[in-house]
Amino acid sequence: MLLLAATFSTYYTGYVLRFEKQNYPRAGHALIFLGSILVGASIFLIGQTFNISVEAHWLVLLWFIVISPMGYVFDSRPTLGLNILTFTYWLALSVNPGYGSMSSTLLLYLLFGIALYSIGQLHELTYKWARFRMIYKGFGIFFILISYFYFSDAGLY
Repeated sequence: MLLLAATFSTYYTGYVLRFEKQNYPRAGHALIFLGSILVGASIFLIGQTFNISVEAHWLVLLWFIVISPMGYVFDSRPTLGLNILTFTYWLALSVNPGYGSMSSTLLLYLLFGIALYSIGQLHELTYKWARFRMIYKGFGIFFILISYFYFSDAGLY
């Protein structure tokens, strides 16, 4: 109960400072980002209470699902970045190590990078969400270039 109260109060204080009073918008923005981190900490600590393995990939997926709308609701690009990182971490955990080699994993990240860049392109079409385009495009280009770097060396795979 204390974890949920701390998370909710962090979000609420960040909302009040950023949107209602507007006297400390940066502190409110930081508290909203901290609230998104506390959501993940709460999920993992509650899971640990019920003896759920910390390595369970569905906990990271749950964290991703819970904070997915927060970046748009609170107009927070760092929260969207955290959202992308949690999804990336979930992808890394959910890929079966016996499935294939490193090249198949990086091929998955190449497709993920292309999807992120495409989402950034779609955000550019709307005025309302155009300010979020660079976070998606930046992560998309990062994953695309990392995959291309791996596949460019014939000796690695």
